[in-house]
Amino acid sequence: MRRIFGAVPAAFIAVAVVGLALAPNGMAQAMVRTAAPWDFNGDGYQDFVASAPRATVSGHRHAGAIGVLNGSGAGLDLASARRLDQTLEFVPGTPDGGDEFGRVLTSGDFNGDGYADLAVCMPGEDTSASRPKGVLTLMFGSAKGLNRGFNVIAPADLPASQWCVGLASADFNQDGYADLGIVGPRGFVAYGGPRFALPGGVRLNALLAGEYTYLSHPTTGDIDSDGFPDLVLTALEEKDGYAQYLRVYRGGSDGLPTRRPTQDIPIGPPEGHEVLAIAVGDINGDGYAETAVGFNTQFPGPTEGAGEVQVWSGSRTGIVTSKEPMLITQDSPGIPDASEKWDQFGTSLALADVNGDGYAELAIGAPQEGIDASAKAGAVTVIPGSATGPRLNWSTQYSQNTAGILGRSETDDLFGHTVAFRDFNNDGRPELVVGSIGEDDVRNGEGAVHVLRGTRAGLTTGGSIILLPTRFGIAPAWARFGTALG
Repeated sequence: MRRIFGAVPAAFIAVAVVGLALAPNGMAQAMVRTAAPWDFNGDGYQDFVASAPRATVSGHRHAGAIGVLNGSGAGLDLASARRLDQTLEFVPGTPDGGDEFGRVLTSGDFNGDGYADLAVCMPGEDTSASRPKGVLTLMFGSAKGLNRGFNVIAPADLPASQWCVGLASADFNQDGYADLGIVGPRGFVAYGGPRFALPGGVRLNALLAGEYTYLSHPTTGDIDSDGFPDLVLTALEEKDGYAQYLRVYRGGSDGLPTRRPTQDIPIGPPEGHEVLAIAVGDINGDGYAETAVGFNTQFPGPTEGAGEVQVWSGSRTGIVTSKEPMLITQDSPGIPDASEKWDQFGTSLALADVNGDGYAELAIGAPQEGIDASAKAGAVTVIPGSATGPRLNWSTQYSQNTAGILGRSETDDLFGHTVAFRDFNNDGRPELVVGSIGEDDVRNGEGAVHVLRGTRAGLTTGGSIILLPTRFGIAPAWARFGTALG
């Protein structure tokens, strides 16, 4: 694309010198009326978001679009469906082939006005020949939902590659404003504040990373139970070969550390053991969040590509490294099914306390799981938490062949490519949201999203719904709806 409507000029983007701390701006937390993430209209209910980054927009293939539904006391308001793409007046830019608008999403109330905002990465966006690919689009909430936005362009001194490939949000300094973590070849944190929604109000602070380091899979949670969320991600370093680390930037009153990460935990070379997903949540109810990491396992043999999940304990000093993490595969006792070639168990992960018992459930996507005679149909395994950790023998596997889930398992549906927990009706029992990006109800590769209700007894398939891109006015052919979830 060539037109960047509302883009923030480079002169207004302050990239901190590594090691130079930026004092968090803003008021005392008690004076800020902050909305929960994904609650764009500030009504107290989280809204539904799913992206279709491969959707065709105005004839441009892979330009990308996003579907949004309002939450309510009765659940999702299906009549409120709306489409977001770059043809809308308030969305900056114009659609262009390969932009992949919506490839990565996160949400938070960055300016503390009581309405959640949406951050969107477009890794394929071209801004100029002299800058790296990729644009961060910020859209801001209001009583009517998302209705204004602007673009943040990559700092000019970054390597000539995509810069915005991962996003995560939390109030790292607990000043009442959500903060934004941005990762790729480099890492940044942008602290929220009352000026965040103004051009020039987004200031990017660099997180120290090695010269040959690539950061990915950012997520947040309070691992050390100090009241400040931490940023957790993977770091891939190239030094006489590749090394892979589980990296933690600990939150605090001054924000995230910029001189060095709090923890760098070696998790082996990526060859044959690449990280696919990370989720953080308190599985055993001790107040310290666990870190679940999904791995691809491309070791030659009958279970090549089967996948695995490691669960690392949390403590007051961070992720526990004095003992081995718990290893979960589909061959683990109590886990339904079995490890099979290219199941990709662990491709997606999510953690939340569904039934309100104080223990987070762990959802694990295996999008290439074969169901009956359908290859790569996909499945999701949900493992309840307990005082002793994940309770494997109480696990449940869900697929489109599960009674109550709409649709049916078909080859290449990729059910479980993405998973998320969201509380759309604000009853304290989060729903499970599952992306099935290969679903072809109307056209090949259109994608679909399933929503399973949370109850006091856990998840139920009763009253589940399926959402297709056509409901939002998104062109279905190869849209890959459900690639990113909110």
